[in-house]
Amino acid sequence: MENKLTIKKILKDVWVMKKSIYIYNFLLTTFNILKILLATYILKYIFDVIVIDNNYRKSLIVILAYGISILLIEVINKYFINYKLEISNIDFKDKINIKYCSKIENIPFEYFENSDFKDVSNRVISTIADKYISTISIFFAIYGNILLIIGLTSLIVALGYWIVFFVAFSVIISTLITLKISKNSFNRYIQTTNKNRFLSYIKSLFYNRTFIAENRVFDNTDFFKEKYNDTAIERLDIIKKSRIKLFFLEATKSLIEVLLIVMVFAYLVISYFNKKVGVGDIASLVNASQQLNAALISLISILPKLKEIGMYVNDTNVFLSYVNTDEVSKTKVKEINSIEFKNVKFKYPQANSLSINDVSFRIEKGMNISIVGENGAGKSTLIKLLIGLYEQYEGEILINNISLKKCDLKAYTHLFGVVFQDYNIYPLTIKENIDFGKNYNEEEINQKLKKVQLLDKINSLDNKINTVVSKEFDKNGTILSGGEMQKIAIIRSIINNNNVIVVDEAFSHIDTKSELLIYKMLREEAKNKILISISHRLATTINSDLIIVLNNGVIHEIGTHDTLMKNQSIYYEMFNTQKNQYL
Repeated sequence: MENKLTIKKILKDVWVMKKSIYIYNFLLTTFNILKILLATYILKYIFDVIVIDNNYRKSLIVILAYGISILLIEVINKYFINYKLEISNIDFKDKINIKYCSKIENIPFEYFENSDFKDVSNRVISTIADKYISTISIFFAIYGNILLIIGLTSLIVALGYWIVFFVAFSVIISTLITLKISKNSFNRYIQTTNKNRFLSYIKSLFYNRTFIAENRVFDNTDFFKEKYNDTAIERLDIIKKSRIKLFFLEATKSLIEVLLIVMVFAYLVISYFNKKVGVGDIASLVNASQQLNAALISLISILPKLKEIGMYVNDTNVFLSYVNTDEVSKTKVKEINSIEFKNVKFKYPQANSLSINDVSFRIEKGMNISIVGENGAGKSTLIKLLIGLYEQYEGEILINNISLKKCDLKAYTHLFGVVFQDYNIYPLTIKENIDFGKNYNEEEINQKLKKVQLLDKINSLDNKINTVVSKEFDKNGTILSGGEMQKIAIIRSIINNNNVIVVDEAFSHIDTKSELLIYKMLREEAKNKILISISHRLATTINSDLIIVLNNGVIHEIGTHDTLMKNQSIYYEMFNTQKNQYL
Protein backbone atom coordinates (compact mmCIF):
# COMPACT_ATOMS: atom_id res chain seq x y z
CA MET A 1 0.00 0.00 0.00
CA GLU A 2 1.62 3.24 -1.16
CA ASN A 3 -0.10 5.42 1.44
CA LYS A 4 1.63 3.64 4.32
CA LEU A 5 4.84 4.64 6.04
CA THR A 6 7.61 2.16 6.83
CA ILE A 7 11.19 2.65 8.01
CA LYS A 8 12.31 1.45 4.57
CA LYS A 9 10.14 4.13 2.94
CA ILE A 10 11.63 6.80 5.24
CA LEU A 11 15.14 5.81 4.12
CA LYS A 12 14.05 5.79 0.48
CA ASP A 13 12.31 9.19 0.72
CA VAL A 14 15.45 10.81 2.13
CA TRP A 15 17.61 9.19 -0.56
CA VAL A 16 15.30 10.34 -3.36
CA MET A 17 14.69 13.85 -1.99
CA LYS A 18 18.15 14.70 -0.57
CA LYS A 19 21.05 12.27 -1.21
CA SER A 20 23.54 14.70 0.34
CA ILE A 21 22.13 13.87 3.80
CA TYR A 22 23.54 10.35 3.41
CA ILE A 23 26.90 11.60 2.15
CA TYR A 24 27.48 14.15 4.94
CA ASN A 25 26.24 11.79 7.67
CA PHE A 26 28.68 9.14 6.44
CA LEU A 27 31.63 11.55 6.45
CA LEU A 28 30.71 13.06 9.83
CA THR A 29 30.27 9.67 11.51
CA THR A 30 33.47 8.21 10.03
CA PHE A 31 35.61 11.17 11.10
CA ASN A 32 34.16 11.14 14.63
CA ILE A 33 34.92 7.43 15.05
CA LEU A 34 38.45 7.87 13.71
CA LYS A 35 38.98 10.64 16.26
CA ILE A 36 37.98 8.34 19.16
CA LEU A 37 40.08 5.41 17.93
CA LEU A 38 43.07 7.67 17.34
CA ALA A 39 42.82 9.04 20.89
CA THR A 40 42.62 5.53 22.41
CA TYR A 41 45.56 4.06 20.47
CA ILE A 42 47.76 7.15 20.79
CA LEU A 43 47.26 7.23 24.58
CA LYS A 44 49.12 3.92 25.03
CA TYR A 45 51.93 5.08 22.75
CA ILE A 46 52.40 8.41 24.58
CA PHE A 47 52.59 6.79 28.04
CA ASP A 48 54.99 4.12 26.80
CA VAL A 49 57.27 6.78 25.27
CA ILE A 50 57.25 8.78 28.53
CA VAL A 51 57.57 5.89 31.05
CA ILE A 52 59.56 3.25 29.14
CA ASP A 53 61.64 5.24 26.62
CA ASN A 54 61.86 8.33 28.84
CA ASN A 55 62.09 10.36 25.60
CA TYR A 56 60.85 13.90 26.25
CA ARG A 57 61.30 15.16 22.65
CA LYS A 58 59.65 12.13 21.04
CA SER A 59 56.64 12.36 23.35
CA LEU A 60 56.16 16.06 22.50
CA ILE A 61 56.32 15.31 18.76
CA VAL A 62 53.70 12.55 19.16
CA ILE A 63 51.42 14.83 21.21
CA LEU A 64 51.84 17.65 18.66
CA ALA A 65 51.07 15.33 15.73
CA TYR A 66 48.01 14.02 17.58
CA GLY A 67 46.81 17.56 18.33
CA ILE A 68 47.19 18.64 14.69
CA SER A 69 45.30 15.54 13.50
CA ILE A 70 42.42 16.14 15.92
CA LEU A 71 42.31 19.85 15.02
CA LEU A 72 42.16 19.01 11.32
CA ILE A 73 39.31 16.54 11.86
CA GLU A 74 37.42 19.08 14.00
CA VAL A 75 37.81 21.82 11.39
CA ILE A 76 36.56 19.54 8.62
CA ASN A 77 33.65 18.34 10.77
CA LYS A 78 32.47 21.61 12.25
CA TYR A 79 33.15 24.11 9.50
CA PHE A 80 32.37 22.01 6.45
CA ILE A 81 30.49 18.76 7.01
CA ASN A 82 28.26 20.02 9.86
CA TYR A 83 27.41 23.16 7.89
CA LYS A 84 26.55 21.20 4.74
CA LEU A 85 24.54 18.64 6.73
CA GLU A 86 22.54 21.34 8.52
CA ILE A 87 21.64 23.02 5.21
CA SER A 88 20.65 19.66 3.68
CA ASN A 89 18.52 18.78 6.72
CA ILE A 90 16.68 22.11 6.68
CA ASP A 91 15.98 21.83 2.94
CA PHE A 92 14.71 18.27 3.35
CA LYS A 93 12.50 19.18 6.33
CA ASP A 94 10.84 21.95 4.32
CA LYS A 95 10.11 19.53 1.47
CA ILE A 96 8.76 16.72 3.66
CA ASN A 97 6.58 19.15 5.65
CA ILE A 98 4.98 20.34 2.41
CA LYS A 99 4.49 16.73 1.32
CA TYR A 100 2.61 15.78 4.48
CA CYS A 101 0.62 19.00 4.68
CA SER A 102 -0.58 18.31 1.12
CA LYS A 103 -1.96 14.95 2.30
CA ILE A 104 -4.43 16.82 4.51
CA GLU A 105 -6.19 17.93 1.32
CA ASN A 106 -7.34 14.32 0.83
CA ILE A 107 -8.64 13.79 4.37
CA PRO A 108 -12.47 13.88 4.60
CA PHE A 109 -13.59 17.13 6.21
CA GLU A 110 -15.68 15.48 8.94
CA TYR A 111 -12.55 14.06 10.60
CA PHE A 112 -11.52 17.59 11.53
CA GLU A 113 -14.41 17.54 14.01
CA ASN A 114 -12.84 14.46 15.68
CA SER A 115 -10.65 15.00 18.77
CA ASP A 116 -8.73 11.73 18.26
CA PHE A 117 -7.83 12.75 14.71
CA LYS A 118 -6.73 16.20 15.89
CA ASP A 119 -4.42 14.63 18.48
CA VAL A 120 -2.77 12.20 16.06
CA SER A 121 -2.49 14.79 13.26
CA ASN A 122 -0.91 17.25 15.69
CA ARG A 123 1.68 14.66 16.75
CA VAL A 124 2.47 13.69 13.16
CA ILE A 125 2.50 17.05 11.38
CA SER A 126 4.46 18.82 14.14
CA THR A 127 7.26 16.22 14.27
CA ILE A 128 7.28 14.33 10.95
CA ALA A 129 10.35 16.09 9.52
CA ASP A 130 12.37 15.56 12.71
CA LYS A 131 11.43 11.87 12.76
CA TYR A 132 12.72 11.39 9.20
CA ILE A 133 16.04 13.00 10.13
CA SER A 134 16.18 11.03 13.41
CA THR A 135 15.75 7.77 11.50
CA ILE A 136 18.70 8.56 9.25
CA SER A 137 20.78 9.57 12.28
CA ILE A 138 19.93 6.26 13.97
CA PHE A 139 21.17 4.18 11.04
CA PHE A 140 24.42 6.12 10.85
CA ALA A 141 24.77 5.74 14.62
CA ILE A 142 24.55 1.97 14.07
CA TYR A 143 27.30 2.19 11.44
CA GLY A 144 29.48 4.39 13.67
CA ASN A 145 29.08 2.26 16.78
CA ILE A 146 29.86 -0.98 14.93
CA LEU A 147 33.00 0.60 13.48
CA LEU A 148 34.02 1.83 16.94
CA ILE A 149 33.27 -1.51 18.65
CA ILE A 150 35.43 -3.42 16.16
CA GLY A 151 38.37 -1.03 16.66
CA LEU A 152 38.13 -0.97 20.49
CA THR A 153 37.51 -4.70 20.92
CA SER A 154 40.59 -5.59 18.91
CA LEU A 155 42.70 -3.40 21.27
CA ILE A 156 41.11 -4.74 24.47
CA VAL A 157 41.36 -8.42 23.45
CA ALA A 158 45.05 -7.94 22.69
CA LEU A 159 45.79 -6.34 26.10
CA GLY A 160 43.14 -7.55 28.58
CA TYR A 161 40.30 -9.70 27.29
CA TRP A 162 38.60 -9.98 30.73
CA ILE A 163 37.54 -6.35 30.39
CA VAL A 164 35.22 -7.40 27.56
CA PHE A 165 33.20 -9.50 30.04
CA PHE A 166 32.95 -6.61 32.51
CA VAL A 167 31.73 -4.34 29.74
CA ALA A 168 29.25 -6.96 28.49
CA PHE A 169 27.72 -7.29 31.99
CA SER A 170 27.31 -3.51 32.27
CA VAL A 171 25.84 -3.24 28.79
CA ILE A 172 23.20 -5.94 29.30
CA ILE A 173 21.87 -4.34 32.50
CA SER A 174 22.01 -0.82 31.04
CA THR A 175 20.16 -1.95 27.91
CA LEU A 176 17.27 -3.44 29.87
CA ILE A 177 16.98 -0.18 31.79
CA THR A 178 17.17 1.91 28.60
CA LEU A 179 14.29 -0.08 27.08
CA LYS A 180 12.13 0.80 30.07
CA ILE A 181 13.20 4.46 29.89
CA SER A 182 12.26 4.64 26.20
CA LYS A 183 8.84 3.10 26.80
CA ASN A 184 8.26 5.50 29.70
CA SER A 185 9.14 8.52 27.51
CA PHE A 186 6.85 7.50 24.64
CA ASN A 187 3.92 6.83 26.98
CA ARG A 188 4.36 10.28 28.51
CA TYR A 189 4.44 11.81 25.02
CA ILE A 190 1.13 10.12 24.12
CA GLN A 191 -0.53 11.05 27.43
CA THR A 192 0.43 14.74 27.19
CA THR A 193 -0.40 15.37 23.50
CA ASN A 194 -3.96 16.54 24.14
CA LYS A 195 -2.87 18.68 27.11
CA ASN A 196 -0.03 20.28 25.11
CA ARG A 197 -2.38 21.07 22.23
CA PHE A 198 -4.92 22.70 24.54
CA LEU A 199 -2.22 24.70 26.36
CA SER A 200 -0.89 25.98 23.01
CA TYR A 201 -4.41 27.06 22.08
CA ILE A 202 -4.99 28.89 25.38
CA LYS A 203 -1.60 30.59 25.07
CA SER A 204 -2.51 31.82 21.58
CA LEU A 205 -5.55 33.61 23.03
CA PHE A 206 -3.25 36.06 24.79
CA TYR A 207 -1.45 37.27 21.65
CA ASN A 208 -3.88 36.54 18.81
CA ARG A 209 -5.48 39.81 17.71
CA THR A 210 -8.81 38.06 17.04
CA PHE A 211 -9.23 37.22 20.73
CA ILE A 212 -7.54 40.15 22.48
CA ALA A 213 -10.48 42.55 22.05
CA GLU A 214 -13.00 40.10 23.56
CA ASN A 215 -10.61 39.23 26.38
CA ARG A 216 -10.41 42.90 27.36
CA VAL A 217 -14.12 43.66 26.96
CA PHE A 218 -15.35 40.57 28.82
CA ASP A 219 -12.41 40.49 31.24
CA ASN A 220 -11.65 36.90 30.18
CA THR A 221 -7.95 36.94 31.04
CA ASP A 222 -8.25 35.50 34.54
CA PHE A 223 -10.67 32.85 33.30
CA PHE A 224 -8.25 31.68 30.60
CA LYS A 225 -5.31 31.85 33.02
CA GLU A 226 -7.24 29.53 35.33
CA LYS A 227 -7.98 27.19 32.41
CA TYR A 228 -4.29 27.21 31.51
CA ASN A 229 -3.21 26.55 35.11
CA ASP A 230 -5.70 23.70 35.60
CA THR A 231 -4.56 21.97 32.41
CA ALA A 232 -0.89 22.65 33.20
CA ILE A 233 -1.36 21.02 36.63
CA GLU A 234 -2.95 17.96 35.00
CA ARG A 235 -0.02 17.75 32.57
CA LEU A 236 2.47 18.23 35.41
CA ASP A 237 0.90 15.34 37.35
CA ILE A 238 1.45 13.07 34.34
CA ILE A 239 5.07 14.26 34.01
CA LYS A 240 5.73 13.84 37.76
CA LYS A 241 4.52 10.24 37.78
CA SER A 242 6.63 9.51 34.73
CA ARG A 243 9.66 11.37 36.15
CA ILE A 244 9.66 9.50 39.49
CA LYS A 245 9.88 6.19 37.67
CA LEU A 246 12.48 7.66 35.35
CA PHE A 247 14.61 8.82 38.30
CA PHE A 248 14.97 5.31 39.73
CA LEU A 249 15.74 3.84 36.31
CA GLU A 250 18.44 6.45 35.57
CA ALA A 251 19.94 6.13 39.08
CA THR A 252 20.27 2.36 38.62
CA LYS A 253 21.87 2.88 35.23
CA SER A 254 24.43 5.33 36.70
CA LEU A 255 25.26 2.85 39.48
CA ILE A 256 26.02 0.14 36.91
CA GLU A 257 28.32 2.51 34.99
CA VAL A 258 30.26 3.36 38.18
CA LEU A 259 30.50 -0.35 39.02
CA LEU A 260 32.07 -1.01 35.60
CA ILE A 261 34.80 1.59 36.21
CA VAL A 262 35.58 0.07 39.63
CA MET A 263 35.83 -3.47 38.18
CA VAL A 264 38.07 -2.35 35.30
CA PHE A 265 40.42 -0.44 37.62
CA ALA A 266 40.58 -3.35 40.05
CA TYR A 267 41.41 -5.78 37.24
CA LEU A 268 44.08 -3.49 35.78
CA VAL A 269 45.74 -2.81 39.16
CA ILE A 270 46.00 -6.56 39.80
CA SER A 271 47.32 -7.12 36.25
CA TYR A 272 49.89 -4.32 36.68
CA PHE A 273 51.34 -5.76 39.88
CA ASN A 274 51.44 -9.18 38.18
CA LYS A 275 53.43 -7.45 35.38
CA LYS A 276 50.84 -8.37 32.73
CA VAL A 277 50.22 -4.77 31.62
CA GLY A 278 52.20 -1.55 31.58
CA VAL A 279 51.25 2.05 32.42
CA GLY A 280 50.45 2.79 28.77
CA ASP A 281 48.24 -0.30 28.62
CA ILE A 282 46.34 0.82 31.73
CA ALA A 283 45.69 4.32 30.35
CA SER A 284 44.62 2.94 26.99
CA LEU A 285 42.45 0.13 28.43
CA VAL A 286 40.63 2.39 30.90
CA ASN A 287 39.76 4.75 28.08
CA ALA A 288 38.93 1.89 25.69
CA SER A 289 36.68 0.11 28.22
CA GLN A 290 34.67 3.27 28.85
CA GLN A 291 34.41 4.00 25.14
CA LEU A 292 33.44 0.38 24.39
CA ASN A 293 30.81 0.42 27.13
CA ALA A 294 29.39 3.65 25.74
CA ALA A 295 29.48 2.32 22.16
CA LEU A 296 27.74 -0.96 23.08
CA ILE A 297 25.10 0.81 25.15
CA SER A 298 24.60 3.31 22.35
CA LEU A 299 24.28 0.50 19.79
CA ILE A 300 21.84 -1.52 21.85
CA SER A 301 19.90 1.57 22.94
CA ILE A 302 19.28 2.17 19.25
CA LEU A 303 16.98 -0.88 19.33
CA PRO A 304 14.42 0.86 21.57
CA LYS A 305 14.93 3.99 19.47
CA LEU A 306 14.08 1.92 16.41
CA LYS A 307 11.11 0.61 18.35
CA GLU A 308 10.16 4.19 19.19
CA ILE A 309 10.46 5.12 15.52
CA GLY A 310 8.32 2.05 14.80
CA MET A 311 5.67 3.29 17.25
CA TYR A 312 5.83 6.71 15.63
CA VAL A 313 5.52 5.07 12.20
CA ASN A 314 2.38 3.30 13.48
CA ASP A 315 1.08 6.65 14.74
CA THR A 316 1.78 8.16 11.32
CA ASN A 317 -0.06 5.29 9.65
CA VAL A 318 -3.08 6.01 11.85
CA PHE A 319 -2.93 9.56 10.46
CA LEU A 320 -2.47 8.27 6.89
CA SER A 321 -5.44 5.90 7.34
CA TYR A 322 -7.64 9.01 7.37
CA VAL A 323 -6.28 10.02 3.95
CA ASN A 324 -8.62 9.12 1.13
CA THR A 325 -6.61 6.98 -1.32
CA ASP A 326 -9.55 5.81 -3.40
CA GLU A 327 -8.08 5.53 -6.90
CA VAL A 328 -11.31 4.32 -8.53
CA SER A 329 -11.97 6.38 -11.63
CA LYS A 330 -14.68 8.92 -10.84
CA THR A 331 -16.68 11.34 -12.93
CA LYS A 332 -15.03 14.75 -13.21
CA VAL A 333 -17.86 17.26 -13.18
CA LYS A 334 -16.98 20.16 -15.47
CA GLU A 335 -20.17 22.15 -15.00
CA ILE A 336 -22.98 22.00 -12.46
CA ASN A 337 -26.41 22.09 -14.06
CA SER A 338 -28.41 20.69 -11.15
CA ILE A 339 -28.03 19.65 -7.51
CA GLU A 340 -30.59 17.37 -5.89
CA PHE A 341 -30.88 16.10 -2.32
CA LYS A 342 -32.94 12.93 -1.80
CA ASN A 343 -33.77 12.01 1.80
CA VAL A 344 -30.33 13.11 3.00
CA LYS A 345 -29.41 12.47 6.65
CA PHE A 346 -26.19 13.48 8.38
CA LYS A 347 -24.76 13.60 11.87
CA TYR A 348 -21.35 14.73 13.06
CA PRO A 349 -18.81 12.14 14.26
CA GLN A 350 -19.44 11.17 17.90
CA ALA A 351 -22.76 13.11 17.86
CA ASN A 352 -25.95 11.43 19.07
CA SER A 353 -28.52 13.32 17.01
CA LEU A 354 -28.90 14.11 13.31
CA SER A 355 -27.90 17.60 12.15
CA ILE A 356 -29.65 17.10 8.80
CA ASN A 357 -32.71 14.83 8.79
CA ASP A 358 -34.46 13.52 5.66
CA VAL A 359 -33.81 16.62 3.54
CA SER A 360 -34.95 16.66 -0.11
CA PHE A 361 -34.89 19.47 -2.70
CA ARG A 362 -33.67 20.20 -6.23
CA ILE A 363 -31.97 23.32 -7.59
CA GLU A 364 -30.92 24.05 -11.16
CA LYS A 365 -28.62 26.35 -13.06
CA GLY A 366 -29.90 29.91 -13.18
CA MET A 367 -31.68 29.68 -9.83
CA ASN A 368 -31.24 32.03 -6.91
CA ILE A 369 -31.66 30.09 -3.64
CA SER A 370 -32.01 31.32 -0.06
CA ILE A 371 -31.60 29.08 2.98
CA VAL A 372 -33.04 30.53 6.18
CA GLY A 373 -33.65 29.37 9.73
CA GLU A 374 -32.78 30.06 13.33
CA ASN A 375 -29.29 29.51 14.77
CA GLY A 376 -28.44 25.81 14.87
CA ALA A 377 -31.08 24.92 12.29
CA GLY A 378 -28.46 23.17 10.12
CA LYS A 379 -27.95 25.78 7.40
CA SER A 380 -24.12 25.77 7.35
CA THR A 381 -24.06 21.97 7.65
CA LEU A 382 -26.36 21.71 4.63
CA ILE A 383 -24.00 23.94 2.64
CA LYS A 384 -20.97 21.82 3.56
CA LEU A 385 -22.82 18.69 2.44
CA LEU A 386 -23.76 20.40 -0.81
CA ILE A 387 -20.16 21.45 -1.44
CA GLY A 388 -18.93 17.90 -0.82
CA LEU A 389 -16.99 18.56 2.39
CA TYR A 390 -18.92 15.92 4.38
CA GLU A 391 -18.91 12.49 2.76
CA GLN A 392 -20.48 10.24 5.41
CA TYR A 393 -24.18 10.83 4.82
CA GLU A 394 -27.27 8.73 4.16
CA GLY A 395 -29.57 9.24 1.20
CA GLU A 396 -28.49 10.65 -2.14
CA ILE A 397 -26.93 13.87 -3.36
CA LEU A 398 -27.15 14.01 -7.15
CA ILE A 399 -25.05 16.29 -9.33
CA ASN A 400 -26.41 16.51 -12.88
CA ASN A 401 -28.39 13.36 -11.88
CA ILE A 402 -25.13 11.54 -10.96
CA SER A 403 -24.45 10.46 -7.37
CA LEU A 404 -21.95 12.78 -5.68
CA LYS A 405 -20.19 9.66 -4.35
CA LYS A 406 -19.35 8.76 -7.96
CA CYS A 407 -17.91 12.21 -8.68
CA ASP A 408 -14.32 13.38 -8.29
CA LEU A 409 -14.75 15.51 -5.15
CA LYS A 410 -11.71 17.70 -5.76
CA ALA A 411 -12.88 18.68 -9.25
CA TYR A 412 -16.45 19.14 -7.99
CA THR A 413 -15.54 21.31 -5.00
CA HIS A 414 -13.44 23.60 -7.20
CA LEU A 415 -16.61 24.56 -9.11
CA PHE A 416 -17.82 26.49 -6.05
CA GLY A 417 -17.03 30.01 -4.95
CA VAL A 418 -17.83 30.19 -1.24
CA VAL A 419 -17.88 32.76 1.53
CA PHE A 420 -17.98 30.62 4.66
CA GLN A 421 -19.51 31.89 7.88
CA ASP A 422 -16.07 31.49 9.46
CA TYR A 423 -14.14 32.75 6.42
CA ASN A 424 -10.43 33.58 6.69
CA ILE A 425 -8.45 36.66 5.75
CA TYR A 426 -4.72 35.90 5.70
CA PRO A 427 -1.73 38.13 6.58
CA LEU A 428 -0.94 38.39 2.85
CA THR A 429 -1.53 41.14 0.30
CA ILE A 430 -5.08 42.09 -0.68
CA LYS A 431 -4.47 40.65 -4.14
CA GLU A 432 -3.13 37.37 -2.72
CA ASN A 433 -6.17 37.14 -0.43
CA ILE A 434 -8.33 37.29 -3.54
CA ASP A 435 -6.48 35.20 -6.14
CA PHE A 436 -4.08 33.06 -4.03
CA GLY A 437 -1.26 33.37 -6.55
CA LYS A 438 -3.39 32.66 -9.63
CA ASN A 439 -2.38 36.11 -10.93
CA TYR A 440 -5.74 37.40 -12.08
CA ASN A 441 -5.67 40.65 -14.00
CA GLU A 442 -5.42 43.55 -11.54
CA GLU A 443 -7.90 45.56 -13.57
CA GLU A 444 -10.46 42.77 -13.22
CA ILE A 445 -9.89 42.65 -9.44
CA ASN A 446 -10.19 46.45 -9.24
CA GLN A 447 -13.53 46.29 -11.08
CA LYS A 448 -14.82 43.83 -8.48
CA LEU A 449 -13.49 46.02 -5.67
CA LYS A 450 -15.37 48.95 -7.17
CA LYS A 451 -18.61 46.97 -7.29
CA VAL A 452 -18.40 46.25 -3.55
CA GLN A 453 -17.45 49.90 -2.83
CA LEU A 454 -13.94 49.06 -1.63
CA LEU A 455 -11.74 50.38 -4.46
CA ASP A 456 -11.39 53.92 -3.10
CA LYS A 457 -10.20 52.61 0.26
CA ILE A 458 -7.68 50.25 -1.39
CA ASN A 459 -6.34 52.95 -3.72
CA SER A 460 -5.76 55.24 -0.73
CA LEU A 461 -3.17 52.77 0.61
CA ASP A 462 0.51 53.26 -0.32
CA ASN A 463 0.81 49.84 -1.97
CA LYS A 464 -2.83 49.73 -3.08
CA ILE A 465 -3.87 46.16 -3.93
CA ASN A 466 -0.43 44.87 -2.90
CA THR A 467 -0.83 46.08 0.68
CA VAL A 468 -0.58 43.35 3.30
CA VAL A 469 -3.74 42.82 5.36
CA SER A 470 -2.56 42.87 9.02
CA LYS A 471 0.49 44.32 10.74
CA GLU A 472 1.38 40.95 12.26
CA PHE A 473 4.24 40.28 9.81
CA ASP A 474 4.53 43.62 8.03
CA LYS A 475 4.66 46.97 9.84
CA ASN A 476 3.42 48.66 6.64
CA GLY A 477 0.32 46.46 6.52
CA THR A 478 -3.22 47.73 6.99
CA ILE A 479 -6.04 46.84 9.36
CA LEU A 480 -9.40 46.37 7.63
CA SER A 481 -12.81 46.50 9.27
CA GLY A 482 -15.02 43.41 9.52
CA GLY A 483 -17.20 44.64 6.66
CA GLU A 484 -14.17 45.37 4.44
CA MET A 485 -12.78 41.90 5.06
CA GLN A 486 -16.17 40.36 4.20
CA LYS A 487 -16.14 42.28 0.92
CA ILE A 488 -12.73 40.79 0.07
CA ALA A 489 -14.08 37.33 0.87
CA ILE A 490 -17.07 37.99 -1.43
CA ILE A 491 -14.78 39.03 -4.31
CA ARG A 492 -12.73 35.87 -3.72
CA SER A 493 -15.91 33.80 -4.23
CA ILE A 494 -16.71 35.29 -7.66
CA ILE A 495 -13.30 36.05 -9.21
CA ASN A 496 -12.81 32.49 -10.46
CA ASN A 497 -16.06 32.46 -12.47
CA ASN A 498 -17.32 29.41 -10.54
CA ASN A 499 -20.53 27.53 -11.43
CA VAL A 500 -22.03 27.96 -7.98
CA ILE A 501 -21.68 30.97 -5.67
CA VAL A 502 -22.40 30.36 -1.99
CA VAL A 503 -22.50 33.09 0.65
CA ASP A 504 -23.02 31.97 4.25
CA GLU A 505 -23.81 34.94 6.52
CA ALA A 506 -21.55 37.02 4.25
CA PHE A 507 -23.21 40.33 5.16
CA SER A 508 -23.11 40.16 8.97
CA HIS A 509 -20.66 43.11 9.17
CA ILE A 510 -22.12 45.02 6.20
CA ASP A 511 -24.87 47.65 6.47
CA THR A 512 -28.27 46.90 4.93
CA LYS A 513 -27.90 49.41 2.07
CA SER A 514 -24.52 47.98 1.03
CA GLU A 515 -25.88 44.46 1.46
CA LEU A 516 -28.63 45.09 -1.09
CA LEU A 517 -26.14 46.61 -3.57
CA ILE A 518 -23.67 43.72 -3.18
CA TYR A 519 -26.45 41.15 -3.40
CA LYS A 520 -27.61 42.76 -6.64
CA MET A 521 -24.03 42.47 -7.92
CA LEU A 522 -23.94 38.79 -6.90
CA ARG A 523 -27.16 38.11 -8.81
CA GLU A 524 -25.62 39.69 -11.91
CA GLU A 525 -22.46 37.60 -11.46
CA ALA A 526 -24.59 34.48 -11.01
CA LYS A 527 -26.54 34.71 -14.26
CA ASN A 528 -26.68 31.21 -15.78
CA LYS A 529 -25.15 29.94 -12.53
CA ILE A 530 -26.49 28.93 -9.13
CA LEU A 531 -26.52 31.45 -6.29
CA ILE A 532 -27.10 30.16 -2.76
CA SER A 533 -27.24 32.51 0.19
CA ILE A 534 -27.69 32.06 3.93
CA SER A 535 -28.63 35.06 6.01
CA HIS A 536 -30.59 35.87 9.13
CA ARG A 537 -31.51 39.15 7.47
CA LEU A 538 -34.27 38.50 4.94
CA ALA A 539 -33.87 41.64 2.83
CA THR A 540 -32.47 39.55 -0.03
CA THR A 541 -34.95 36.65 -0.01
CA ILE A 542 -37.91 38.43 -1.62
CA ASN A 543 -36.66 37.83 -5.18
CA SER A 544 -35.26 34.34 -4.56
CA ASP A 545 -36.45 31.60 -6.91
CA LEU A 546 -36.56 29.16 -4.00
CA ILE A 547 -36.44 29.61 -0.23
CA ILE A 548 -35.58 26.63 1.98
CA VAL A 549 -36.63 27.06 5.61
CA LEU A 550 -34.73 24.77 7.99
CA ASN A 551 -35.75 23.97 11.55
CA ASN A 552 -33.73 21.50 13.67
CA GLY A 553 -32.18 19.95 10.55
CA VAL A 554 -35.52 19.38 8.82
CA ILE A 555 -37.02 21.33 5.91
CA HIS A 556 -39.99 22.96 7.60
CA GLU A 557 -41.20 24.66 4.43
CA ILE A 558 -39.95 25.37 0.93
CA GLY A 559 -41.12 27.68 -1.86
CA THR A 560 -41.03 31.26 -3.14
CA HIS A 561 -41.42 34.34 -0.94
CA ASP A 562 -45.09 34.75 -1.89
CA THR A 563 -45.86 31.09 -1.23
CA LEU A 564 -44.20 31.08 2.17
CA MET A 565 -45.90 34.31 3.21
CA LYS A 566 -49.24 32.70 2.44
CA ASN A 567 -48.27 29.70 4.60
CA GLN A 568 -47.97 32.06 7.60
CA SER A 569 -45.45 29.77 9.32
CA ILE A 570 -41.79 30.23 10.39
CA TYR A 571 -40.73 32.28 7.37
CA TYR A 572 -43.79 34.51 7.68
CA GLU A 573 -42.97 35.22 11.33
CA MET A 574 -39.27 35.87 10.62
CA PHE A 575 -40.05 38.18 7.71
CA ASN A 576 -42.65 40.24 9.56
CA THR A 577 -40.31 40.61 12.53
CA GLN A 578 -37.65 42.16 10.28
CA LYS A 579 -39.70 44.00 7.64
CA ASN A 580 -39.45 47.39 9.30
CA GLN A 581 -35.68 47.22 8.73
CA TYR A 582 -35.92 47.15 4.94
CA LEU A 583 -39.42 48.16 3.78
